[in-house]
Amino acid sequence: MNANEISPKTSPRLKQIKLVSRMFRVLIGISVIILVLIACLALVQSIIICLGGKVVPGKSMAVQITLAPGEGYNLATGMTGLPWVVVVLVAIRLGLTAYGLIALNRLFKLYERGIFFARENVSYLKIQGWVMAGCGLTQIALKLLSPQKKISVNLLVLGLLILLISWIMDEGRKIQEEQELTV
Repeated sequence: MNANEISPKTSPRLKQIKLVSRMFRVLIGISVIILVLIACLALVQSIIICLGGKVVPGKSMAVQITLAPGEGYNLATGMTGLPWVVVVLVAIRLGLTAYGLIALNRLFKLYERGIFFARENVSYLKIQGWVMAGCGLTQIALKLLSPQKKISVNLLVLGLLILLISWIMDEGRKIQEEQELTV
């Protein structure tokens, strides 16, 4: 049996970890469904507005797209006012987030199986670090392009911290494997 796997006699702690991991996997799945529904609703609403949809009396057809606090873009009746760089950065950020959610789901699946310090755990944790750092870099770029230039490096620092922790876990895993081979 691998040292990273727990024996068939499951302890109460392992049962708790499995339960919490399963709950987080369900929450990740529900949040993905909700995010997809919100994105579809926003897309439909944008199409309606861009095609000259129903106008509320006294309101103009101006549209404001807000990607995050301080990242607002005012558009006229169409989407032509949005810089293509912003669209690309938002697409990259959404792609990174989706990839991070997939990796997080797989990490919790390993926890559910009782595998905590395997090579796969470290790789999924590294993916989370790179995703956070990438989202941090896209956030900085988006804030530089927005009218308000308030830059926050929180996500970037968090991503680098997760990468550092994953590196330490990987080195610890390697040390443990070396010790298991030593007689």
